[in-house]
This record gives sequence, structure tokens and C-alpha cells, in this order.
Amino acid sequence: MKSILIPVVVCLVLLVPVNARAVRVRHLNLADMTSSAKYVFAGECVGKETVFDANIGRDIYVYTFRVDRVVKGNPGGSHEVRVIKSLADQNQISNFEKGEKLVLFLYGESRLGFSSPVGLGQGRFRVKTFDNGRQKIVNDIQNRGLFRGMETAVRERALSSTGDAAIPDEGPMDYETFMALTEDLVNR
Repeated sequence: MKSILIPVVVCLVLLVPVNARAVRVRHLNLADMTSSAKYVFAGECVGKETVFDANIGRDIYVYTFRVDRVVKGNPGGSHEVRVIKSLADQNQISNFEKGEKLVLFLYGESRLGFSSPVGLGQGRFRVKTFDNGRQKIVNDIQNRGLFRGMETAVRERALSSTGDAAIPDEGPMDYETFMALTEDLVNR
């Protein structure tokens, strides 16, 4: 009896659903992100405020961005992004920090006024400035697959306009090259 009971208990334990919190997001390339975004801009997070939203009965973060360079849409000189605090604190949606320099690909606002980067962290690119003054950008997944499935003509036009030798398939890339590619996609 014991020899049968142990395998049965093990099988039952394996069949119990596990409360998984992983969020699965479809992989997007730069063309997908550009076409899905209502707003694309470069700027700096200049404010992060916690407020209670009576419509949903929860605390939210209201991030304020100074818009330095508009690529798509009309975000204005300053743009707010509202997200549910508990989801941002659990890294289930993007969280921003005051002083962060970013290039953001944002969906439009929901009927309740919430927004987020396209493809979660795929549409949030941190801008890093190096000692030589050169800027590079990288998203939350290290730019992996950013150009997968895209036509090579788009990449070649951006390379010829910047004089770079190559666009990396992964990892940080030159800020101006990235912006030229994005502007090219928006203006097609």
C-alpha cells in the first residue's frame, strides 16, 4: 500500500496549480514598437509622486517627464505617466526614477488615464552618457531582438546617416543611431 501511496501523493502535489506571477509579453522589434506607440520621446523623469486614485481605490505613481525630443505624437513639453503603485513596486510594470534619462515608446492613456511603455520594459530605453560624451541606449532586455525581422534597408539608411560601422544585435547602441532609425520608421 505504501509503495502505491507515495507516487500518488507526488502526482497530486505536481498537479496543484502554482501561483505564478510571471508576466509573459510578446517580443517586439523596433518597427513593432514604433507603430504601436502613441508617443515616442526622449526626456528625463523630473517627478515621481504617490497619490490615491479614487476611481480605482488604490495608490498610484504619477511620473512627470520633461520632453526634450519628440519623435512621435504630441506629448507636450511635459508628459505624465500614471501607473498602479503596487504593480510597479512588484516590477510587473515599468517603474521610473527621478533623474533618469530615457527614450520612451508609450501606449496612449487608458480610459482611466493609465499608460505604460510598449511591450513593458521593451519600450523603455535608458540613456547613458560616457566619459567621452557619447550617449548609448539600452532597454530592459538589453536590446535583444530589437531588429529581428526588420528589413535591412532601414538599418542601412541609419548607418549611412551616422557613419557607424554596425548596429549591434544586442546590448547598448549609439543614441543618435537609434533615434535616426526610429525617426525613419515614424516618417515612412
